[in-house]
Amino acid sequence: MSRLIAVRQIFGEAVLVAALGAAFAFAANQISPLGLALTRDYFPAGTAHSVRPVVGNGSPHTGGTNSDILSPAQFLAAQMKEKDAAVQDLKERLERLEKLVSNPPSSQH
Repeated sequence: MSRLIAVRQIFGEAVLVAALGAAFAFAANQISPLGLALTRDYFPAGTAHSVRPVVGNGSPHTGGTNSDILSPAQFLAAQMKEKDAAVQDLKERLERLEKLVSNPPSSQH
């Protein structure tokens, strides 16, 4: 019997929290000048929205803060070039480490 009472108490608290949250949300929506209008159709059926990828033509972008817009292929090539440079740097460091391990410098005291 006590388990049933506990379940009812938890369910009642959940309903109370949901009701208070909904009341607060609707009140904030009414007060806010940017609130959502429940009668407005935010997705009208008559308009066709197409999303096109941004492709650069190789020249710097003159407007805005981006200095250069890269096509996806150019972006991938730049990433691969950076990773290749990092791999080459790692290889050089490993070679120097191997030389140090195989030929340790003589200590002079």
